[in-house]
Amino acid sequence: MSKLSSPVIQIKIRQIFATLLGDDAHIIDIQQLKGGVFNSTYFVKTGQEKNGYVLRVAPQNQKRLFAFEKNMMSAEPHFYWLLQDKGIPTSTVVKHDDSRQLIDREYIIFEYIPSVPMNDDRVPQAARPALYRQLGKLIAALHEIKGDSFGWYRTDNTLPMHNSWGAFLHCFA
Repeated sequence: MSKLSSPVIQIKIRQIFATLLGDDAHIIDIQQLKGGVFNSTYFVKTGQEKNGYVLRVAPQNQKRLFAFEKNMMSAEPHFYWLLQDKGIPTSTVVKHDDSRQLIDREYIIFEYIPSVPMNDDRVPQAARPALYRQLGKLIAALHEIKGDSFGWYRTDNTLPMHNSWGAFLHCFA
């Protein structure tokens, strides 16, 4: 566990899903997922969704974050929409909540995508070249996304945007 992420008690996770799915949301399983330094991430299986959900909760200790790291989650639904618009497979956002009413942190819920990382031993070596080519095509599509400005996109415009990638990098450095 990092100094940034901190676990969310199960009763709070249950409240989040009761708000999302109604009071009769039947939670079958809650598992904390590995990886990540900033967020606390959970797989949540309910009786209402075939594959389950992923709940990602922002860091509690915001004082340890840089300004550009705070409230990053609020921009994510926009990014996923940009990817989907280009036909790039990505997560489907079910809910984003930055109200801090149920829990004292921002959170986002996605549909769970059953998957295996490419570096997993279950992915046969013979299949990897084709997967890398497919990944290359997706990255090329990602690079086709155009924007009018560069920087740490914020829905609340709290950080300045720049008219070139170089200007952004200079400011960031």
